[in-house]
Amino acid sequence: MDKPIHIALRYNPDGNVSLLNFKPDLAKTTIQQHTDLVKENKYVWWGKYGNEGFGEEKLNQLNKQLSLGVSTYVYLFELGSPVCYRAEILQLTQNINEVEIEKIPEYYRDVAEELCELFLKLTKFQELDRVETITTLTLASNPDNLGSFHKALRGQSSRFYVHEGEQSLKEVFEYANTYKKSSKPKTRTQLVESLVTDRELVMWIKGLYDNQCQICSTILSVPKGRYSEAAHIKAKKDGGLDDQGNILCLCANCHSKFDLGGIYINNDLEVFDFNNNYLNKLKITEGHTIDKENLMFHKNKFFPTKIN
Repeated sequence: MDKPIHIALRYNPDGNVSLLNFKPDLAKTTIQQHTDLVKENKYVWWGKYGNEGFGEEKLNQLNKQLSLGVSTYVYLFELGSPVCYRAEILQLTQNINEVEIEKIPEYYRDVAEELCELFLKLTKFQELDRVETITTLTLASNPDNLGSFHKALRGQSSRFYVHEGEQSLKEVFEYANTYKKSSKPKTRTQLVESLVTDRELVMWIKGLYDNQCQICSTILSVPKGRYSEAAHIKAKKDGGLDDQGNILCLCANCHSKFDLGGIYINNDLEVFDFNNNYLNKLKITEGHTIDKENLMFHKNKFFPTKIN
């Protein structure tokens, strides 16, 4: 049998009851809603929102793995969090009639059939360090047509398939990759996550800004301390280097938006969104010199028609 594949999903961390018109009296996080049922029943059904459709080939491969007793997992990521979760898949189905409805969290139980395109029977939730986890995953080949990043921000959990391994993964999602199915090309937009591999450079840039985002000034505090990401201006796949002039200290949210072209920085170090609305000035600390050629490369990559 080929190397097992696993699913990675983006999820809404708060169960965002107001966004999707769920029950507003339920205040638990998405993960807690599900793990509480695991504690009661040893497992829970997780409904994946969306209607993009799962490819039959990948579903068949996942079901074959399960039938052979191969440990198969789902990795659950939320935007901006330093942690992620892994849960073991016991069963998966697109047929709501195969699901025990009472084992779906109450906050979307009544609308699960309408909102969800796939149901996963999960157990053994494990909290993991996000960065450590993604560096052990590699993308599986020929994924389905994925839901877009912008849909993911509105609650549609984009997905992709991964292999577990030991090789470092510098870009967890790829931006605007195109593949062919039959003769018709499809484009899938995903979150790009470029990791700086020079450990000393990572520590230097984070220390220079005390883990405060240079774009939005956010300080993300977690039990282990402050969390930030060392981000490339010019992506390594485009020839960018692990060089201080090509590195920014960003929060995970701004890192994702920057890598996807949601924001750009001009030669005057002014930050704009993708609609060319001014946001703020990039924070620069003495001793950190930004290579403006990299800024222009990034801007022109996503916004070749912008004038500033």
